[in-house]
Amino acid sequence: MGDALYVDSGAHTGGYASGLLVAFTQTIGGKFRPVVTPVLYVVTHLFGGDYGGYRYFNLGLQVLCVGLFGYLIWRLTLGRWLITLGAMMAAAISRDDAFAVLQVVGLIESIALAFVLLTLIAVERAYWQQKFIWLVGANGAFLLAEFSHERFLVMCPFLMLATLLAPIRFRSIAVRIGAAMVPLAVAFLNYAVKTWVIHVNFFVGAGGQVEHFSVSQFIGFMKDGLESIVGYNTGPAYLSGQDAASLGATGLAVAACFVVPLVAVGLAAVGRDLMPRLRRE
Repeated sequence: MGDALYVDSGAHTGGYASGLLVAFTQTIGGKFRPVVTPVLYVVTHLFGGDYGGYRYFNLGLQVLCVGLFGYLIWRLTLGRWLITLGAMMAAAISRDDAFAVLQVVGLIESIALAFVLLTLIAVERAYWQQKFIWLVGANGAFLLAEFSHERFLVMCPFLMLATLLAPIRFRSIAVRIGAAMVPLAVAFLNYAVKTWVIHVNFFVGAGGQVEHFSVSQFIGFMKDGLESIVGYNTGPAYLSGQDAASLGATGLAVAACFVVPLVAVGLAAVGRDLMPRLRRE
């Protein structure tokens, strides 16, 4: 609640989020988030000390995110409602939802996540409709996501690869490669605005701690994230709990009980539904 009290106090005493226009250039803890700061200005002046107002507003944002996630899963599973509902239920009760709903600043997470989901939906639409305009929309949503929360800069490589592989007709390979560079330019804009206009550090972690980019750390976190997606619990304890490998044979056996079914279902879905449809189109 400390962050919430700080934001609410600053908003009413000339500090962070105290004005609508200045909210587009203000920072907090060394972080520049011009998409969510104006929203914080609105809610702090709308609800004031009414904690219930923040909670219901954040709950509404969370419902929006779960709805967008459900729509994305529905599209990717070709209209399978049972899988869609299961995925939505899992998203609705995830541990991150508690912070997003119960904390005043939790809306930062929800707004950023909404733009991430819109990015993914736009990419999916670009693939199925084979229209370049959807990739434009994806880059626009990515721009809003990265200026909502800097962690989502990691979507840049995904968007670049998605553009390179998109089943869309470009005039030439050079044009396709140029289009794939657009997400990189969007990510660079975040760096340029922060360092040259706002004059803050590009990478700032919790508590205003300045961070430095590390290729090895980036690859390591990506590896841990991908392994976690298929049910193998790994990575630093403060992020993922107990590493399966640290429990020896027992941990690996339990992990296999999750990994094998999840991978099998994923491969079956791709082989049975998605690949034939791609070949027809």
